[in-house]
Amino acid sequence: MSTPPPSPRLFAIFAREAPVAAIFARGPTSWFHVIRWDTRHDSFESGAWIRGRIYPERCDLSPDGELLLYFVHQGRKYRTSGL
Repeated sequence: MSTPPPSPRLFAIFAREAPVAAIFARGPTSWFHVIRWDTRHDSFESGAWIRGRIYPERCDLSPDGELLLYFVHQGRKYRTSGL
């Protein structure tokens, strides 16, 4: 019996003065999908796919919903040789 894959995790940030929200969908694995949600018309606009770790709790959306500030980490582990 196989276990089903985990469902994407969602996080939304709403604009204060406009009917707009930014949705961060995490998954599969280390990918994030940024989606714009027009809450007035209940329509969605697909945005960027980002490979890395977005920290939604450190992100913000401008009051008019036009600008998104996001905090992302795309670091990699490097092996260092002994000197």
